[in-house]
Amino acid sequence: MNNTVLFASNLSGVWSNETLARIFGNSTTKTAPAPGNFQFIFSLIINITATILNAVVLFLFCKSSSVRKPFNFYLANLCSANLLFTSLNYAVTLINDFLTARYPPVLFCAFLRYLTFLSGAAINTSHFLIAMNRLWAVVWPESYRRSHRSSTAARRPVIICSAMWIYIMVWLLPGVVLDTITPRAQPDIRRCSTRMVNLPVFGPLSVFVLLNIPIDIVLLTYPFILFKQIVRGRGKSKTAPATAADSAYTRHSHRTRRFSVHTDGDTHENPPVVRAVCCDGAPRDKRRNANFLTLSFLILTVLGSLFPAQIFFTALAFGTYIPGMLEIVFILYSLSPILDPLICLLTVGSFRHAFRNHCC
Repeated sequence: MNNTVLFASNLSGVWSNETLARIFGNSTTKTAPAPGNFQFIFSLIINITATILNAVVLFLFCKSSSVRKPFNFYLANLCSANLLFTSLNYAVTLINDFLTARYPPVLFCAFLRYLTFLSGAAINTSHFLIAMNRLWAVVWPESYRRSHRSSTAARRPVIICSAMWIYIMVWLLPGVVLDTITPRAQPDIRRCSTRMVNLPVFGPLSVFVLLNIPIDIVLLTYPFILFKQIVRGRGKSKTAPATAADSAYTRHSHRTRRFSVHTDGDTHENPPVVRAVCCDGAPRDKRRNANFLTLSFLILTVLGSLFPAQIFFTALAFGTYIPGMLEIVFILYSLSPILDPLICLLTVGSFRHAFRNHCC
């Protein structure tokens, strides 16, 4: 099972049972996936690979202090959401697929529904937080720099990411509890459904608020971030380059302190030259461009992996079924938990350095 089924199951509050049976099959006659078929093998390989990659990113984040920069907290938060989806959620889904009891335990079904909603919402909202961090950096750069200069700069992303998880859990908990304690006209047979059939309004509303809105805001925000990045890059190119003496002094000061100030002395008329240096020794402009590159690649994964599922199941919500697209959506969405940690390891310098130090 994939999170694409999550979208379909929740939006299915507005579909007839006949439509669901035509698209996804009847749950009362559906058999467990055979260990040798393509979907089972593909899902197993993808989820094991994604679990390893996301675990490596989180290991480097916890192991190396040089990786724990404010922006990287949001990347680690995304990998945590991916890890929840590819490990715990996938394991519970496998148990559900191979259940042999005619009536699965009610509490188990409630936990499956809650976990499926939670993992999907956490992934989408994590992308939203990354985009909002970059938006803050390009729209209010001075405020962004001031907030990241203090020794407690890591406190803000920790609070924001923690608030994200609490927000999603609090939103979902009442719906899952009410759906579980309300008797079903058609109980789960053979395996648990991820649909909140007793809450036909809450299910689609949760999909819209927790899954659709974050991705839509990310895609609408990125063109503005790109525009601001281009404008600022042109402005930087018009400034005079530093002299060779300034550059040599700056390189020397990298080894001594985080922010270096070069004063030419009383015998010179030139004003002091300030060189802002990041905590890992890289110039701030270079790190800013690297963070924008990371965001750009993550936007590509959103467009290629998450957005097609949103289009497909939104069309289904309005009664339009696109033949043959479900299989494509399944494959594309499965690639997202693999691409996200690879982007972190390949585009973020601190992750690359930590990987070479600890894993090579």
